[in-house]
Amino acid sequence: SSGSQHLPFGADREVALPKTHVAERADRGYPEIILDLDQILVVYKPPHWRCELPAKDEGSAGRSNKGPLILLRWIRDKITSIDEKLFEEEFNPALSGTGFGPLSHRIDQETSGPLLVAKTHGAQRHLKSQFHKTMVSKRYIC
Repeated sequence: SSGSQHLPFGADREVALPKTHVAERADRGYPEIILDLDQILVVYKPPHWRCELPAKDEGSAGRSNKGPLILLRWIRDKITSIDEKLFEEEFNPALSGTGFGPLSHRIDQETSGPLLVAKTHGAQRHLKSQFHKTMVSKRYIC
């Protein structure tokens, strides 16, 4: 996209998010793209949005009339630059449930905050490897 920034994989550097603090977003009811890089997105997840893929019978649109708030449904509907194969349940399966698609990590449904979203298979593999090697960390602020 036109606002994308390039971050080469394997780069040992921190990516600073824009000055708008995530805590200031807490009252917002819908997800928001915080940072859009070539192969990775940072998306704000509001509280009460689920991180799992929607079940096949849960329809479309981020918020169905009376259904659950599902972040990956919103991401799939709003962000067209993500490889469709990443949304297949088998790509990033869960021990129970439907899987986590292009999300490189997740946070609890009640929790709000930034999430890393891969746009490509290579980006997902790289991000998950960094989490596994504890090169990336999460910090919870109450």
